[in-house]
Amino acid sequence: SATLAAIRPHLLPGSVLDIGCGLGAFCFALEQEGFAPVIGTELKKGRFLAACALRDISGSKCRFEFRDLLDSGVGVEADNVLMLNVLHHLRDPIRGIARAAAMARQRLVLEFPTLADSKFQASYSSPPPVTKGMPLIGVSLLSGQDQTFVFSPEAIRRIAMDHNRFFSEIQFLPSPMSSERIIAICTK
Repeated sequence: SATLAAIRPHLLPGSVLDIGCGLGAFCFALEQEGFAPVIGTELKKGRFLAACALRDISGSKCRFEFRDLLDSGVGVEADNVLMLNVLHHLRDPIRGIARAAAMARQRLVLEFPTLADSKFQASYSSPPPVTKGMPLIGVSLLSGQDQTFVFSPEAIRRIAMDHNRFFSEIQFLPSPMSSERIIAICTK
């Protein structure tokens, strides 16, 4: 995928934990490139079962766990932790960043929607203005929405570096998925 191509040069050799791995596509691709061990977690039962079935059919050594990051944690560390398009689904995204940061030995890669996200904008009768460079977090309505929070890059930087000092550096990249999303490469 275009997202994997965008983040791949930023991953360091070693292990991978993909939080919210879906069907495991990134896990399988990174395993084929020599990353090991590769672990994926998924909260949706159907996706988890499909990832396990694909692993079994392909003979992959990827490990998949049916876990909720916020409820039970993952209990594992990895050199590279991926949390792509998960953060905005969490009811407590700051706690989610803290948990993911604790599991990342070297890098955490976040992909998240920004304040320009059309789903976020649609949840307001008159959309709030998008202010670049401000540390803002937007809160969507839960009714009819599949997400709860959106972030400015500066908000992610302040949460992960200023308030908590989880990382020494964050690099922001445009997401190939949408111009409304950003990828943050967070380095310890």
